[in-house]
Amino acid sequence: MKIKAGLIAVALTVLPTLAMAECAWGHKQQATMTCAEGSFYDAEAGKCVVITSS
Repeated sequence: MKIKAGLIAVALTVLPTLAMAECAWGHKQQATMTCAEGSFYDAEAGKCVVITSS
């Protein structure tokens, strides 16, 4: 009986950690980029670029 209780305790301790790792595994962190008024985010340059009108 003590072995069963020990295994259950270990499982309940490890499973949430594995669930969190599953959610984050292989996914890049996603963030929203906001730029100042009059500029836009250029994904290739990786920065905000001022909008120029011609």
